[in-house]
Amino acid sequence: MVNCLWNSELTYYEGYESFCYQNSLRLILESYGVDYAPLYINASLSLNMAVENDSDIEFSFVENARSFLPEYASKDNRIYYPEGIDSIDVFKENVKMVNDKDTAIIVGTDLYYLPYLEYYHKKHGAHTFILCGADLENDKVQLVDWYEPWFHKGEMDTDEFILARNSENPKDEHIYSGTPIRNNWTEISRDGWDAVSSHLISTVLSLSREQYFETSDNNGCSCFGRIIELLGKFANDEKDHRSAMKSVHMGLFDTLKRFKFLKQYLQIAQEYNCNSEKAIEIIDKYVAYFDSILMLVYKTTMVNSSKTFERVIGRLKELDKIHDEIYEALKETEKAMN
Repeated sequence: MVNCLWNSELTYYEGYESFCYQNSLRLILESYGVDYAPLYINASLSLNMAVENDSDIEFSFVENARSFLPEYASKDNRIYYPEGIDSIDVFKENVKMVNDKDTAIIVGTDLYYLPYLEYYHKKHGAHTFILCGADLENDKVQLVDWYEPWFHKGEMDTDEFILARNSENPKDEHIYSGTPIRNNWTEISRDGWDAVSSHLISTVLSLSREQYFETSDNNGCSCFGRIIELLGKFANDEKDHRSAMKSVHMGLFDTLKRFKFLKQYLQIAQEYNCNSEKAIEIIDKYVAYFDSILMLVYKTTMVNSSKTFERVIGRLKELDKIHDEIYEALKETEKAMN
């Protein structure tokens, strides 16, 4: 038996790159027939930076940054299991839910065990897709992994599916390796999706303003000043900072993805009377410049060079200037929505 999502028309947006979980959330809402489903996804900007001894650097985002907007986050019921749980029991529970409730669920997996991917038996990495059903007699599961570039809808062996669900996801060169999968899965509530589009759009805009631009030190765009300060220290000593720069690179990489995700959200919002053209134009400029900086930051993860640090500092200062433009454009868009 397969869930109704299996027969739904599947859509995809380019800005969902690196956001496979949010992509699955969106697809399930669309299969429920929820109006303007993409607008419920939390595409708001945020950033937090914690630094200890100038070398232990950690970046994070607000709670629910990878879920629905805060007032709808409780409808995203994600479950993780402790180490040692019987993965076959979890599988049986998941299949029963899908079959009995005719409801698709999101499942966490390890890329290493997915036979339709180039990473198959080569690289580990956390990934999510939608479980639509199971053919227990033939030991197959039906899944939808409607994500660029593979856009997969099909079957895989139950045994390999269970391995993917229970994987330790050991650390390798893939950026999303290193975190155990723990058989995690998510059920999405069917009810209560009754907001008006203008409210959802305004919420994303106001959250971005509050979380990213109107913040204290070590939060939002203020993190860029902290990074510039750190790189100034790195440029003037002889210590090896390559490990610290790997954390900086990853934090900036994730931040860039959030801007691309917000841009995609604003593009969709234009279909619902949101005049976001100016904001999109400025974010486009920001993203292009940010991309070029990331290539330079990546160089510092391999070569400890004062000259390269100075170049990155100069580029980040220029990038930081664009924050004011984005802030004003988002405020104008929010004001027009209200």
